[in-house]
Amino acid sequence: MTAQSVPNVPIRVALVGCGAISQSLHLPVLAGHEGIRLTALVDRARDRAEQLAKGYGVPIVVSDAAELNSNTVDAAIIATPAAHHAPGAIDLMRRGIHVLVEKPMALTARDAEEMVRVADETDRRLAVGYFRRLYPSLRLMKALVDRKFFGEPRRVHAEGGGRYSWAAATLANMRRDLAGGGVLIDYGSHILDMLFYLFDESAEVLSYQDNDLGGVEADCIIDVRLSHRGQAVDGRIELARTRELGNSISVECDEGRLLFEFFAYDQAFLGGVRVACRDVNGDGVPDIITAPGPGGPPMIRAFDGRTQQRIFEFAAFDPFFVGGAFVASR
Repeated sequence: MTAQSVPNVPIRVALVGCGAISQSLHLPVLAGHEGIRLTALVDRARDRAEQLAKGYGVPIVVSDAAELNSNTVDAAIIATPAAHHAPGAIDLMRRGIHVLVEKPMALTARDAEEMVRVADETDRRLAVGYFRRLYPSLRLMKALVDRKFFGEPRRVHAEGGGRYSWAAATLANMRRDLAGGGVLIDYGSHILDMLFYLFDESAEVLSYQDNDLGGVEADCIIDVRLSHRGQAVDGRIELARTRELGNSISVECDEGRLLFEFFAYDQAFLGGVRVACRDVNGDGVPDIITAPGPGGPPMIRAFDGRTQQRIFEFAAFDPFFVGGAFVASR
């Protein structure tokens, strides 16, 4: 795809699918973003879409994405059951509309490859909602792994999930024909994406077990062999909808262990490092700023976003101070 200039006017966005993910995450952000004008809502349950449109001031409500066109919409977010991701994205791109599709990208690799081919063919932007790889804290972890800060990575353990309590609008997540599977393709695809960000693609599956019993799996365990710059890194991935797990990625290295927790912003979090991004050296690349939380060392440090070399550090407070320092930049 060729590069295109960023417009000075707000991007006109349609939201396709008005279920739980749209109501809890997409709509509040889209409605309050100064660079976006939420133009249309699409849902087969038109009454639900109309109610949301009234609350958010959205001018267009349709029951089928086929009614959208590039005269009124620049881009669309597809937040429907996974079975509709590939055909919906392909159709919208062929009608001149850029697409952000929720995870999983598609139900099969062939469908995903076709989506990429159509994006290239139509010169449309295609993105998938794997946002966790954008976390500054995960970028920092990758930098430490790549620099072998604690030596060679030797083993990884990733786990995620908990008792399933998502307020889904339909039962699509429980049907293999619509969801493509259970916890692995749903929440697990986030974890796989983060692992492929930290390590080299692809991975060898050493063993797999789940409890699908002919339906969709609620829990699964995967033993995998990843690699980092040609060095094998074995590990285990545990995913669950029936029990509480740690929601973390742990990398054992020669001289230490790196731990990334997905939900470190939880109010119960008492220690560790807060991470933010800001271009502090003027080279146009966001740099990584780390700040202590209660119980952590009292140092604030900045690392170059290109080289991961330390730019500066200073003490935020006396080590005996029992409060905390939090850093933000704007």
